[in-house]
Amino acid sequence: MKVLVLVLLLIPVMLLATMDTEEAWYRVNSLVDANRHGEAYELLKNIQSSIPEDDPNFPSVVDRRIGVGSFLGYRHLENLEFDLALQYNLDVYNTMLQHRSVLSEAMLKQEYVLVSDILEAYFSKGDFAEANRYRAIMYNAHNDGLLPDFFDNDVFWFDVFADGEFLARGYEDFTPLPEDRVSTSFSKIIYHITKPNEDGSDREELFQLHILMFHGSSQNFDYVMTWRQYGENSMNSQTLYQYTYKEKIDYIKLHSDIREVVKMILNS
Repeated sequence: MKVLVLVLLLIPVMLLATMDTEEAWYRVNSLVDANRHGEAYELLKNIQSSIPEDDPNFPSVVDRRIGVGSFLGYRHLENLEFDLALQYNLDVYNTMLQHRSVLSEAMLKQEYVLVSDILEAYFSKGDFAEANRYRAIMYNAHNDGLLPDFFDNDVFWFDVFADGEFLARGYEDFTPLPEDRVSTSFSKIIYHITKPNEDGSDREELFQLHILMFHGSSQNFDYVMTWRQYGENSMNSQTLYQYTYKEKIDYIKLHSDIREVVKMILNS
């Protein structure tokens, strides 16, 4: 059995030895066009390991590997397959860190998209220690001005879960708790709860849950969970005072609270 496994592992390398660069790229593109991205990714890994780093094709191979791997990670994250999302995204992220000097400008901009996706997968599956490690990377990058422009409005996604056909996804604002709690409103975290449209074309928002700055004075909490529902020209709101948080948010509690409240509202 071990001999068979070894032979099977060597087959891609043996095939590569008979391929020139043009044939290898054609094979990768054919697999991607056939929606066989997993096979394309494994082939790119083998191509990368079979050529020296000073080969003129090396940067293009690494770029394509990161592009295909990122797509796979994103697709598994969208399907709530967190372990598979992490498998690809962590491999891609490590590849990116190892070969940063040869990456294209476009691919370098994907670094913190990967970090955000890794954070989201870890947090969603309940691995809070690893999620906090990648959250710190995001905050450090934001504070150092390293985030690309497409991180709109200074926020990043960090949690996603499903309850039947309903999907909840939350993002966090980099902005710290404002000192002025009277004349301004601030939501540190916002979850959007959606369901599919009847025609399946898109998702319809049902309501939002905000971790909202408390406007009063309290020694016990700084944020309170608030339900909001937006109409065409209206907004309904209800403060859920049984769910409160200090400035340094307890993410383990938040993870549990959000799932409890979403289920409670959907079943009401």
